[in-house]
Amino acid sequence: MPKKGVRVSDDPTIGFLKADVARFCAGLDDLAPAIRLRLVVQLRQSLAEVTNAALDSGMAAAKAEGWGLRQIGAQAGLSHEKVRYRLAQASDEPAGPAWMIDSKGSVASGRRRSVSTGRVGRCGRCARSRWSARGRAA
Repeated sequence: MPKKGVRVSDDPTIGFLKADVARFCAGLDDLAPAIRLRLVVQLRQSLAEVTNAALDSGMAAAKAEGWGLRQIGAQAGLSHEKVRYRLAQASDEPAGPAWMIDSKGSVASGRRRSVSTGRVGRCGRCARSRWSARGRAA
């Protein structure tokens, strides 16, 4: 009978790595708090650098295979916008939303401007005034 795919959570390598990190952290118990905190912070930063690089590489590979941003995000535990942002950062593209990219390809400053129709009246969905309740328009 063929062996089915191994789930990531069942991968023994992850268990070994987690045990190694736990053993390292347990060895810090006898150290002074300042040294202990510094080493834990260094460990977190080092692990974050390595895992973020691997995550970005995996997302780029998935994108190259034709995966959509939402599909990548579901697998990576990120929103599709965060996936888009990280992929843009990894490829040195402007990382702002498409509406923030100016004609030169750089990220435009300022807030997004809404398009006004010039109409004043009631909202079709909730029948409230289109303006704030401060009495500017009925």
